[in-house]
Amino acid sequence: MKTIYVVCLVVVVAFLTFLITFWQKGKVEVKVEPVKIAAIFPLTGGSAAEGQDEKMGAEVAMDEINAAGGIFGRRLEIIFEDDELRPAAGTDAAHKVIDVNKVPVIVGTFSSGVTLPVAEYAQQQGVVVINPASTSPKLREVGDYLFSVMGLDDLMGKELAKFAWERGHRKAAVLVPNNPFGIGVQENVSKTFKDMGGTITDSVAYEMGKIDYRAELGRVFGKKPQALLYTAYGEESKIITKQAYELGYKAEWFGAYLTMCTSVSLPEAVEGHLGLEPGYFGPQAENFRKLFMKKHGREPATSFSAYAYDAVWLAALSIGKAGLDRKAIKDAMPIVATHYRGATGDVTFDKDGQRANQDYSKLKYTRGKVEPYK
Repeated sequence: MKTIYVVCLVVVVAFLTFLITFWQKGKVEVKVEPVKIAAIFPLTGGSAAEGQDEKMGAEVAMDEINAAGGIFGRRLEIIFEDDELRPAAGTDAAHKVIDVNKVPVIVGTFSSGVTLPVAEYAQQQGVVVINPASTSPKLREVGDYLFSVMGLDDLMGKELAKFAWERGHRKAAVLVPNNPFGIGVQENVSKTFKDMGGTITDSVAYEMGKIDYRAELGRVFGKKPQALLYTAYGEESKIITKQAYELGYKAEWFGAYLTMCTSVSLPEAVEGHLGLEPGYFGPQAENFRKLFMKKHGREPATSFSAYAYDAVWLAALSIGKAGLDRKAIKDAMPIVATHYRGATGDVTFDKDGQRANQDYSKLKYTRGKVEPYK
């Protein structure tokens, strides 16, 4: 079995190298400067843990691509920018990398509230954006230069509601951030739960950046729900879960993107929380984990690193096929995706450039870490 597994990994890497070589045929250039793309992540701010994880995953892909010969025989270089989890900072970063650095592709960002204005400006300028983490259904409306490697909230919301229902809950409350991402989760989880015959006792979209959420918690727990269907960015989740724990509120918690909800929270405050995470399985996923560990000395903290890894690979393969013409890269993306099997599996796009199918892992936070739910 070990021999077969090693052969599988070798075949996957060889196939990706073949794709770059095949699509670059006839495009070899004499220039020695690197091929540059940009990546915009929240490297500071409320989701810095997730943004840093995205960056680390992108770096793994960049190293692997360069070890395979780069693009046109030139090294791939990623210009990293910090959006601070703020739309204004994200838009400023997009202007810089598009107007000054002249990149043909942006990988990013994290929050839908930041990705939307970044992608809208890139659409106006004809620059491809590959989204590894944002999930608002509003992303479908941006245009044909935006591609999402991660499935949108309509998929996550439905599956989270089903998870709570399968656990026997018929009364649930909803708590989400008041931004495009949170509202997308709220709408889809509520609709699915009610369509199955359940009752949503209350639904709260909280304002981001506060230091006290006791009023919001009092409201969602006031009608004694059996389950709380929630999502929250790292630092805000830390406050929300700590205050709920101190106040003694009882319900079974179900987190959309559980690692994001628990990554910096107090372990005792999130003990027993259940939730979903976009999955990554199979030989290439395992290879990614090993490469990540080798480069960074630890396991990925969230699944977002794997999605950023796949986004960078898709950018490189599309440039390898199309050259540096932005429209040609955009046209190449759906073709490349049909051949690519990365750390997160099949990333085939639908007619709107969004991931057509998304697998989710059921998880439970226990004894200080997230583990598979049994």
